[in-house]
Amino acid sequence: MHIKEGYILQEVAGTYLVMPTGNEDGLKRVITLNETGAFMWRLLEQGLTRDEIVAKTEEEYDAPRELIGQDVDRLLAKMRDAELLVE
Repeated sequence: MHIKEGYILQEVAGTYLVMPTGNEDGLKRVITLNETGAFMWRLLEQGLTRDEIVAKTEEEYDAPRELIGQDVDRLLAKMRDAELLVE
């Protein structure tokens, strides 16, 4: 699984925004991410699997694995809804 080409993550005034890089009109809405979501986005850019993202996020943040898994699932669902993932 990876992020569809034509989208980047930008930090604007402390907020992370997913933005199209060209004339891409597939973005249904602007997606905002918090710091953890941006961390996970960068892992997706590397082509990591869901389980690999959970493991790397657990290494980075002091949170229970179950909670991290739920957060990853919510992010992936949000990205699927916006048609940002290639699986």
